[in-house]
Amino acid sequence: MALFAPQEDYLALAEAIERLYHSPELFCRLSRAVGKDIRTLCSKENTVGREIALLRAVNRPEVPIFPKGDGIKKEKLLTIIIPAYNIEAFLPKCFFSLLNQPLRERLEILCINDGSTDGTLALAKRYEAAFPSIFRVIDKPNGGHGSGINRGIAEATGRYLRVIDGDDWVVSENLAEELRRLETETVDCVLTLGQHEYAGKEEMDFFQRYDNLSEGVAYRFDNLMLEGFGFTEYGPILPTATIRTACLKKDWPQLDEKCAYVDMEFNVFAAVRIDTVRYYALDIYRYFIGREGQTVSRDFWKRKWKDHLKVLQRLVEFAETTPTLSFAKKRYIEEHILWQLIDSQVFMFDTLKKWEELEAFLLRLERYPRLSVGAIRYMIRRNSDCKRILETYQANLTTPPKARTPYLKMLEKQLQEHALALNNGMGKFIYDESFANKRSLRYRLKLCLPYGLVRMYQKRRYGV
Repeated sequence: MALFAPQEDYLALAEAIERLYHSPELFCRLSRAVGKDIRTLCSKENTVGREIALLRAVNRPEVPIFPKGDGIKKEKLLTIIIPAYNIEAFLPKCFFSLLNQPLRERLEILCINDGSTDGTLALAKRYEAAFPSIFRVIDKPNGGHGSGINRGIAEATGRYLRVIDGDDWVVSENLAEELRRLETETVDCVLTLGQHEYAGKEEMDFFQRYDNLSEGVAYRFDNLMLEGFGFTEYGPILPTATIRTACLKKDWPQLDEKCAYVDMEFNVFAAVRIDTVRYYALDIYRYFIGREGQTVSRDFWKRKWKDHLKVLQRLVEFAETTPTLSFAKKRYIEEHILWQLIDSQVFMFDTLKKWEELEAFLLRLERYPRLSVGAIRYMIRRNSDCKRILETYQANLTTPPKARTPYLKMLEKQLQEHALALNNGMGKFIYDESFANKRSLRYRLKLCLPYGLVRMYQKRRYGV
């Protein structure tokens, strides 16, 4: 209206309103013009986009300044391999955690830029320029996470080696303590601890513990497979293992390129090259959960389930057909890696309604009776959803594809329809045995669904 009359002149504004009321064509023409201008001025590019650009310019991460060393060139105790693809926002925290300790000069940090399209390479180059005796940036075409680890192993010069994802970080003082102990270390593999750190949550949890190992004791790897002794779940895995570089450089079989889940390949190929192990209760690694596109997310594995199957099949063939593997190493791969992968693969097949593929997969496994029977017993012993999937999936093979319901979806519906009685009006639930046996489903649902949706359902359904 300011186009027709001053805002403070109410009589002129009234006349303008009356004029527009009697001229609908003029009103519509002006409305379209004003609407177009508002859409332009208030567009995402001119509002949120400009604010984001301003924040990025103001908060451009600066390379931290640390005291200079004594200038004496020393042997690199530990090579840190950081495969990096489009993680510019996370790298400063990772780099700072590695540098923020007094033994930083004993590190060799290899940042493998895997064809990033954001500012990852430029950021890594700034750190390389600031800390040339510590950082080395290797720029390569995109080949996936496995290709970055392969290249890092080939380039490493440190006595020991470990891999850290660029969106993760370490506890600096505990890393420094590990470096002090590596000065006199002689074993092939040092095991330490780490925790999951979740976006927006204060609580953390250890992703692997070694409670059956005594701290500081050197063990023969094969002896750790004795019954009731050694590894309870996983042994050396990518976030907890610091491995003698020479063990990995010799005949390294190369992780698959442009393929997800290759950390499991690393866990297997590293384990078979280890003869001696020592455990230190040092909480070092921080595994960040919450970044979009992580392999632990449901959307990711629904797109990449074939990669999971590819990795699993490769490791099965490796474990079952490599004649040089000791019985203990073969047993370790089967019981501590392959059984869990087979369990996950069954779950994926069912969720995706791919029961023909599940049937073919199980038939291929029967070529290795010990592995096949062991994996099924593992699922039965855990009383997992996969046990019940194996009991029911064949009925779905005769069902038209469009009418199929995954076991977990079917169980979810039964859970929703389950009658929950109130105990004498006190607001307490009465659970029968069939309901109690479905507790694991709720855990699966929390993994697969946004937590907010789960809480909304619980609030609406149960009032809790």
